[in-house]
Amino acid sequence: MKTLKVQYKGKIIHAKFTIEEKGMGLRDYYIHHKNGYSFYIFRKSEGVWRIAYGDLDEDLKESIIAALSERFG
Repeated sequence: MKTLKVQYKGKIIHAKFTIEEKGMGLRDYYIHHKNGYSFYIFRKSEGVWRIAYGDLDEDLKESIIAALSERFG
């Protein structure tokens, strides 16, 4: 499992993530919660990052999207 550095409220969070290839260039990015059971799915569609599954605080969601965008474009 890889680690994504997320800057959130002045802290650096190291979130574990996996990537699942969906075909035709589509990938799902699974961000795993520290409890090891929960996860959130992020997806880039038409050049825009969105959360596809899960419910997160808006600030945290935007921080994760910023980190994904920086790392994967």
